[in-house]
Amino acid sequence: MNLLMLFVYLATLVQYVMHPTEKASVGRRSLGPQGVCIVVYSLAASLGEPATCFPFYLVSLCFAVSRGPIPGEASYTLTLLAILLTTLQLHLPHPLSPIHLLPPQGILPLSTFLLDGFTTVSAPVILFFAPLLAISSYLLSSALVDVLTVNLKPAPMEARAMFLSFSGFVLLLAISSLTFAILSSGRPSQGNSGPTDRWDRYSLRVGLESRRTFVRTVSKYASPSYFPFPFNIISLILVGIPQVLILLLRKSEWISRIHKLETALWSVLVLPLSCVLAGFWLWGYV
Repeated sequence: MNLLMLFVYLATLVQYVMHPTEKASVGRRSLGPQGVCIVVYSLAASLGEPATCFPFYLVSLCFAVSRGPIPGEASYTLTLLAILLTTLQLHLPHPLSPIHLLPPQGILPLSTFLLDGFTTVSAPVILFFAPLLAISSYLLSSALVDVLTVNLKPAPMEARAMFLSFSGFVLLLAISSLTFAILSSGRPSQGNSGPTDRWDRYSLRVGLESRRTFVRTVSKYASPSYFPFPFNIISLILVGIPQVLILLLRKSEWISRIHKLETALWSVLVLPLSCVLAGFWLWGYV
């Protein structure tokens, strides 16, 4: 159900940015039903895992500040960035990812291996050359600024050629260093558990991390009263906050009532939708 809600949210958000409904001035702007649904889900998803909640927090912030982003505003550009980040996160090994629909011993080690390679090999190389790339880009744009602005005096041809060559050299150096770092990191090797264990086909460390991800995902969705987004907001307001207050007031005898309320909420909000989705799954429509 969580994945279904996520795909509906993405489709609604893409529909909004592709066909903005609000063209009025800022003072007369309103979110509308579509914007309200986007804000509610993004707020609910921002309460999830800290590693994956940034795009949802960004969307909720853009909609709250601008009351509906429209083209030409910074909030609209940030919303587009949030869509790209959310799409990229679909391939990451975290609970809210469609890769868990595939056999875990086949897809989780691959996803973990690629993420580990990017964070430990690619990202440091890119950050190392980032200042040099920024300086070379600035020099090249300064040399070619008269191409876009005819009022400025053109830079000498020697400077243009030098800065263009320098930018190409820096880019080639960064790509070569990144390729060398990836090749030097080693090829996927078999784990110590033997070649028949598909979890450890890249390395033992990757296999262990993949198993941890799988266990965390199973334990999360195996909770008897798990509330998917955006129902977790209702659970937070009616169950989470009162439970904290009860613990602060040391009224332990009321905890059982909170658990009963949580079970009742789950039975009313989540159970019917879960039964419908389970029926479609059993009938082969999903």
